[in-house]
Amino acid sequence: MNLPLICYATAILTGVRQGELLALKWGDLDLERRVLFIRRTYHPVHGFAEPKSEKSRRAVKVTPELAEILRVHKERSRPWADDLIFPNGAGNPMDGTNLLTQEFRPTLERAGIRRLRFHDLRHTYAALQIALGEDFKFIQQQMGHASITTTMDLYGHLLPEASEVAGERLDALVFSDNVVTFPARNTSKAAPEEEPGIEPVDIG
Repeated sequence: MNLPLICYATAILTGVRQGELLALKWGDLDLERRVLFIRRTYHPVHGFAEPKSEKSRRAVKVTPELAEILRVHKERSRPWADDLIFPNGAGNPMDGTNLLTQEFRPTLERAGIRRLRFHDLRHTYAALQIALGEDFKFIQQQMGHASITTTMDLYGHLLPEASEVAGERLDALVFSDNVVTFPARNTSKAAPEEEPGIEPVDIG
């Protein structure tokens, strides 16, 4: 797998921003724990900088498949002074514009996919996590949003199916035939032996 494709895989499977991606160093990757630490960002004009907010400085979970891709990439990579995971031919950060125009768009065309922004890979990650039913708090932390409100405002519209079946789920909970029996609860220290227990409750 060539370097641009590894970039795309990392973007889709972690949701990191382009600037965060291009600033990643091998010291930010813990392959054993499968965690990617976001500690800086890169801008072609301003260079390396702190992440955009305190929440942007985070630990991102890495999938087993991506961890293996990055492990092989590390073994085959030439060591550079800046220790970047995605360097250009001189060991400096890749040019985001060239990555988009020379690699990303042609790749989309070959795959028969409509033109996207590189940032849309980040949105794709969020959409995939929601489709899997992941908790929104987890998604917020993974993406580095300042608050869960931001996550909900951006991606809450991807949950229409949840509200459509809410009535059916409530019926299933309230009117289920599965009965759970709770044991008698003794609230008195000297309760008589004949004290009745709680009646069976149908909770689904």
